[in-house]
Amino acid sequence: MRTELVLKSMNTDEARWHEVDSLKISESTRYVGRAACALASDPAVMMRTGIPQRVGQLAEEYKFTDIDGRRVPVFTIPE
Repeated sequence: MRTELVLKSMNTDEARWHEVDSLKISESTRYVGRAACALASDPAVMMRTGIPQRVGQLAEEYKFTDIDGRRVPVFTIPE
C-alpha cells in the first residue's frame, strides 16, 4: 500500500510512484477504503463475518477500481 511513509522511504511521491518498479503493483490507501464502502453497502455483508477479506478479490466481486482505474490483484508472497 502506498502510504506517505512508504513513498518517503522509496524517495518518491504520489505523483511519481509509478516510476519505481517495486511500487508498480502497489495500491493507494483509497483502494481499501473503496472495499470498506462496498462491504458497508452490501446487505449480505454478515455472510463474510469472521472470514479474512482480500481487497483485490473484493474489487473483482464488487467491480471497483483504485483511483488510477486499475484493479490491483490480490497480494501474494512469491515463493
